[in-house]
Amino acid sequence: MAAAAPQTPNPDPSVFEYPPLPEGVDAIRVLTVEPGGFADHVVCGLVPVAFSAKPRYTALSYTWQDPYPHWENESEKTLPPSPAAIVLNGRPFAVQPNLFLALVHLRSPKHALALWVDAVCINQADPEERDCQVAIMSFIYTRALLVAVWLGPKVHGAQTDQLRRMHTDWKMGEARLLAASIHDTDKQLLHYSAEPDAATADRIAASAYWTRLWIVQELCLPQRLVFVYGAVLWRYEDLARWDVVREARNADPSGTCAKTQHSSVGAGLAAIVQLIATRDARHSDRLRLERLVERFARSRCS
Repeated sequence: MAAAAPQTPNPDPSVFEYPPLPEGVDAIRVLTVEPGGFADHVVCGLVPVAFSAKPRYTALSYTWQDPYPHWENESEKTLPPSPAAIVLNGRPFAVQPNLFLALVHLRSPKHALALWVDAVCINQADPEERDCQVAIMSFIYTRALLVAVWLGPKVHGAQTDQLRRMHTDWKMGEARLLAASIHDTDKQLLHYSAEPDAATADRIAASAYWTRLWIVQELCLPQRLVFVYGAVLWRYEDLARWDVVREARNADPSGTCAKTQHSSVGAGLAAIVQLIATRDARHSDRLRLERLVERFARSRCS
């Protein structure tokens, strides 16, 4: 029997009312993703909390739009064409398709998952709040238990078959166990995935994620970093040792290991290598503002 698509509530024209942040202190809102199956409503709660209360949360790093815009073949498209909705504090709340799929894949069948996600936790319609939250962004990523990098969904062939295969992968994959691993008694449940094959590594390297300026602090500041691709989970330390990444790191300056700098794969590998070097130097004098500007001047930002 084919799996149903993840259900979304009917749209609601009313504006979501954000619970106010505490005044006079650094604070964030934490998004709690309630347990559920792949095809269930994505039900969440949003609660403000001051940093003095030492909130425990995972910060999500992702791209708002399609992470694979260069994959134009119809059979390789993985995102629905329009925003989906989650249930937030009992009300429908629209989110972009890429974020929706991240929440669906990271959700645990048994454990609540506390997340910080900029598009949901910040009132984007309030410029003053948005500016204040951006000002403490480095603190948000530094204080997170870990940062989960969402690299987007896997390719599963024809779009009509995508959700069924995603559901099957989710039931067998590691991403749904992340929330359980945060609970002390369930750490032994989490296993990381093996190194991907060359085709998968190339697709990941071609992701638009690596070109974004915002990800520099999101990848370099946290103590613990994991990468999620569909239902697959890798540690930062594992990704940095992938053959294709090591080959790019060892390549001479005139080329990038048989992949051109002008291709999306080559450009992505160059960006990954640059980010790894920056993260490795994050506690050294080499990480000065002028060096960062020089390294990431060509990164995209919106």
